[in-house]
Amino acid sequence: MRRILILGKIPPPVGGVTIHVLRLQQALTNRGFHDYDFLDLGKTSYTVLVREVLSHPVIHLHTSNAYFQMLIAFLCLFSKKKLIITYHGNLGRYNAMKNMMVLFTCRICYIPIVLNEESLAIAMRHNSRTIKISSYIAPHQNNPVDAEIGLTLSQYQQQFEYIFCTNASNLSWDKNGQEIYGISQLVQKFTTIPEALLIISDPSQKYWQHIQASRTIPPNVQFFFQDHIFAGILHHSHAFIRNTTTDGDSISIHEALNAGLVVFASNVVPRPPECLVYENVFDLDLVKSLHSQKNRQRIPAMTTQSTTKSIEDILKLYYKCLN
Repeated sequence: MRRILILGKIPPPVGGVTIHVLRLQQALTNRGFHDYDFLDLGKTSYTVLVREVLSHPVIHLHTSNAYFQMLIAFLCLFSKKKLIITYHGNLGRYNAMKNMMVLFTCRICYIPIVLNEESLAIAMRHNSRTIKISSYIAPHQNNPVDAEIGLTLSQYQQQFEYIFCTNASNLSWDKNGQEIYGISQLVQKFTTIPEALLIISDPSQKYWQHIQASRTIPPNVQFFFQDHIFAGILHHSHAFIRNTTTDGDSISIHEALNAGLVVFASNVVPRPPECLVYENVFDLDLVKSLHSQKNRQRIPAMTTQSTTKSIEDILKLYYKCLN
């Protein structure tokens, strides 16, 4: 039987790509699609990788590593396999050489999947089969927050008038040498807002190490780096901030909107229309902007149709590639 091979990683570590790959498998299984195999790139030798690629007619690759994208693209090209690559970031975010590699793999793969309109316009010039599919796949079940973390969050709600949250899967830098997640800027910003709390989900703990080495972390900034479910933090917060210098289609933004939060997002890629988009976080009055939302109804959670569209689009693509 013809089967699809999904290549990627699943948590740990927790990140946008690993969460997407995990939920993709869960959603496929829940919808009765079993004609796929998964290979965890973090636990697989190159020998096994090559063998599995050669034994499947369709490969779906999830990685942000431009060199690995090139390797799999050439392997599929020479073995006449249909390669689908999901580009989990904005096209053009790397330096000149890596950007050239990404666009080359976009050209030679069977179907590129991109996450926003800006990337779609770029990719279409190299591969007319490019499609745009959101990275957001709703979780198959609501996982409750850990009891100890829940107690801590409830205490914060008593101490602070406003609770903002953000997250960073790792300490990463863009092609201009700036922090991709912009956490240092947010820490500096919140030194001027003592009545508001900023919770930073930092599963790698690298951001906390980076920031505490250069400055005193104010009491209204709290890092969470023990095992936790970010959705639990969202449900104890008033707003989510995505202060990135580049992006794809942030799963966290969709999670926050789905939880009914106000979402502040940097204007570096097209954002969902419900977001409050800004150019410079230091020019933004977070409390005033959040306070202005209190007179309106809570943002409605996404409809079932909007949260299932991604998996439906992927299923259509899989059936098309297998037939």
